[in-house]
Amino acid sequence: MKFGRFPPLEATGAVLAHTHRLPDAVLRKGTVLTSDHIALLCRHGVSEIVCARLEVGDIPENEAARRIGILLEGNGLKAGRAATGRVNLRATAYGLIDIEPIVIDRLNRLHPGMTVATVPERHVLRPRDIAATIKIIPFAVPDAALRQAEILLQGRLPLQLHPFRMLRVGLIITTMPGTPQTFYSLVETATRHRIESLGGCLLPPVQVPHEETEIARAVELLTDEAVDVLLVAGASAVVDREDVAPAAVVLAGGEVVHFGMPVDPGNLLCLCRIGSMPVVIMPGCARKRDLNGVDHILRRIFAGLETGPEHIMAMGVGGLVGTTSSIPDLDEMTPEDYHPMQISSAVTPRIAVVILAAGLSRRMGGRHKLLQPGPDGRAMITHVVDQALQSRASEVVVVLGDHAEEIRSALATRDLTIMVAADYAQGLSASLRAGIAAIEETADAVLVCLGDMPFVSHRVMDRLMAAFDPIHAPIVAPVWEGQRGNPVLWGARFYRDLSRLSGDRGAASLLDRWQHRLFRLSMEDGACLIDIDTPDDLVSWTVSAAI
Repeated sequence: MKFGRFPPLEATGAVLAHTHRLPDAVLRKGTVLTSDHIALLCRHGVSEIVCARLEVGDIPENEAARRIGILLEGNGLKAGRAATGRVNLRATAYGLIDIEPIVIDRLNRLHPGMTVATVPERHVLRPRDIAATIKIIPFAVPDAALRQAEILLQGRLPLQLHPFRMLRVGLIITTMPGTPQTFYSLVETATRHRIESLGGCLLPPVQVPHEETEIARAVELLTDEAVDVLLVAGASAVVDREDVAPAAVVLAGGEVVHFGMPVDPGNLLCLCRIGSMPVVIMPGCARKRDLNGVDHILRRIFAGLETGPEHIMAMGVGGLVGTTSSIPDLDEMTPEDYHPMQISSAVTPRIAVVILAAGLSRRMGGRHKLLQPGPDGRAMITHVVDQALQSRASEVVVVLGDHAEEIRSALATRDLTIMVAADYAQGLSASLRAGIAAIEETADAVLVCLGDMPFVSHRVMDRLMAAFDPIHAPIVAPVWEGQRGNPVLWGARFYRDLSRLSGDRGAASLLDRWQHRLFRLSMEDGACLIDIDTPDDLVSWTVSAAI
């Protein structure tokens, strides 16, 4: 690949390195230059452009990313379409990711422009969560490097998602003289939370004195009930392999597999087994919901992964989990639990803006409202689009329908993507589907804006984006004086629901359905409630903006 400055007449077939804005068109970074592009550049007197010329043996960035994605997908992971040299591997189920770091490291060392980034080991993924992203950094990489990747990955799956199974779990809680009643309720509540968050079923707990024979009898009782996993929460923590609770498991016909683990909190966990059934004697920290060693063990068990001493002793890297990370359980949260500062991802999410501008303007008296001039003479749609372009959005998509060509012309020279919803007459949902299709493989969230809301500033958009958190605030909506407004931000896990909407209500029904996952962000004014629907609205906008 040759990179540099070239006269346009020598650049046919080359890849444009930087976005080039002309008076009547925009040529984007990554465009493969055709004879029409060259003619356009020459017509405007462009003497040279920065681009990359691919040579024999070079594989374009999207094709290279696609090929690596195919090599890595499988076992619960699906590769998306390639765009800007990137392919995301997304989970197809709710489960635990298993990673071979050595293989990923070797893959990343094959060529500096060929990269794979994954989530941390022992990470829990939900459907559509990104497990890894493949990014080709230059515009092309040598075919030889890709062939090396194919050899390295032949017969290997260094990334595998293991879906959680529905398991029946028994719980024994032991008591000692002076044990407060709150101990029992705390343990049951936290354990039920853990098990149900993994899709399991917790049987009614059995409470017994903290004595070897009593615990052994309870173990035998629950073993007869054919539980898949047995948990023991002792009133006194285990301090030795021959302590009361482990000895009780041995008395009931089991064995001690491993005591202690390099995870904190959770050091004093004891893993036992009766036949093929795991028995986990939990450390004292298990009475809280905070992430600890018990969660690491349960996740492996629920995912069907072998769990033995070698697996436990390999948990030290990343084992210092602290006491502030909680197990996410969105269905049990209320809006008050969501806080925009609780960012759960170490990577800044890519948030796209989709502007819906396909409507028929039936109430505007025969005029198309989005083309009507504002106080500065520019069309209304340009005000909305320009605010989006000033925001921190990773990309801006405008969905058109009625008067598509006129609106497209009004937006010429702007760096954005235009989609046309062929079925726009079916209502707002058709525009939403088109918008989601444009960004679903490249964005972690989408801010859905309406083309007739010119009062919404880029500052409002940025505040909504800053409030987004994929776990604690997966939906964010602006609120003014108790009334919910627009635009609304949606995390990627809701793309499928948004794409299945019908009619002209937009996503209002989804907001009602998922209101317990909604973070309501208070606004400083009522701009989020004001849209321009009628000639009177248009006059009010023009006058108020001019004052």
